[in-house]
Amino acid sequence: MTETGDNEMNGRNPDRGTVSAEADLHLLIDLVDALDALAGSADDDTVDEAVRYDFSIRWGTAMSGRLLRLAYYSDRGDLSTADRCRYERLCGRLEQALPQIERFGLAHPRYRWPAAGAEAPGEN
Repeated sequence: MTETGDNEMNGRNPDRGTVSAEADLHLLIDLVDALDALAGSADDDTVDEAVRYDFSIRWGTAMSGRLLRLAYYSDRGDLSTADRCRYERLCGRLEQALPQIERFGLAHPRYRWPAAGAEAPGEN
């Protein structure tokens, strides 16, 4: 594989030496928007169990995969300034969404790369 192909595969942007986080940020922001819509549209008894289950699977996958990857890149300083700002805003929204996360029994977000022995934010 060429160097350009390798860079495309691992998400690195060769022009600025940072990781492209656009797709991850877009997906995670959309999920937080969907959580807001779900929480605002109905009370717990009227949310269809299949909808709740599907959302919880997508949420958990995104929290343990894409969000944790962003935390890793952020802590390494690999995000562009713009992506770093979007990531920090996303973290703020996730912090505000903790009551809805608890309400629906969703996986807690880990928006900082876990240090050895450290407790992740949002996990008490």
